[in-house]
This record gives sequence, structure tokens and C-alpha cells, in this order.
Amino acid sequence: LRRGYLLLTEVVAVVAAPSMAVLAVVAPHFVRGVYGPQWIGAVVPLQILCVGGYLRSLYHPGAIVAQSVGQVYQELWREVIYAALVIAGAAIGSRYGLAGVAAGVTAAIVYMYVACGHLALRATGATWAEYFRAQRGGLIASVAAGGVALSIRLLFEASGTSSGTITLAVLTAAAVPWIISLVWLL
Repeated sequence: LRRGYLLLTEVVAVVAAPSMAVLAVVAPHFVRGVYGPQWIGAVVPLQILCVGGYLRSLYHPGAIVAQSVGQVYQELWREVIYAALVIAGAAIGSRYGLAGVAAGVTAAIVYMYVACGHLALRATGATWAEYFRAQRGGLIASVAAGGVALSIRLLFEASGTSSGTITLAVLTAAAVPWIISLVWLL
């Protein structure tokens, strides 16, 4: 169970971290290109939620592990607290607009990441150090893919290219280090 959980964490991290990093980098052009300039106010909330998206993708396997070993009620209480934190975070954050709501929800996701991680690590006998080590490849891949994405974005922005073209170029270029990371993991 321990080995399987850490391997699943590694696979999820190498998929989720680069995808969230690239989405955060390309967000201004993705939103403008797909939804139009009237949606530009959604860019910063989307970028904040990219952090939450990565952590959210990792807490779900932890919840599954906890449930599989019979820690259903312990996981349930964490879910109840999480729901309350999402509501409170959104309510408090709403004073600061959509970015505030996104930050409040992401704060609740951070809680759930830690809470489900704790449950899964206790159930599997793994340590926090092992858990973070399992995420290392994903974080390295996110730096590589995010760096390529930012470089291409800035290069194309300087040439006055359209948002749709920038989005396509960034996604295409960032796929190279991402695929290399996936192959390296396998």
C-alpha cells in the first residue's frame, strides 16, 4: 500500500504539476483567446486556482487510501472541515473580488492536502519526506515546462502575435519537457 501510494503520488505529480504551471503561465492568452477580452478578469483567479489544482489532485489519492483502510470517519470529518473552510474562504475572499475567492478556496485546499496527506501517510507508514520526494519529479517537470512556457510566451508577446497563436505555441513548446519528464518517470 505504501509503495503504491507513493508511486501514484509520483505519477499524479508529474502530470498535474506541469499542467498547472503551464496553465498559469498561458492563462492571460488562454482566457482572452478562448473566452474573449471581456473575461480577462478571470486570469488571476485562474492562476491562483492552478496552485490549488495541483494540491487538489494530490489529496484525492490520500483520501482513497484512508477510506480503503477503514478510516472513513476520520476522512469524513476532514471533508466536513474542508467544506466549512471553502465556504468561509469564499465568503471572506469575496471582499477582495474573484481573486480573493480563489485565494480563500485555495487556502481550504491547502488544509485538505495536509489533512489527507496525514491520513494516508499514517495508514501507509510513509513519512512526509517520502511523500515530498515522490512529488519532486513533478515539481522539476513543472519548472522545466513552466520555464519553456514563459520563454515562448514572452517571445511571442514581443512579436505582437495573437492570443490564440501564443496559447497554441506555449502549449506545444511546453509539451516537450513535459513528455521528457513522463518518459523519465516511466
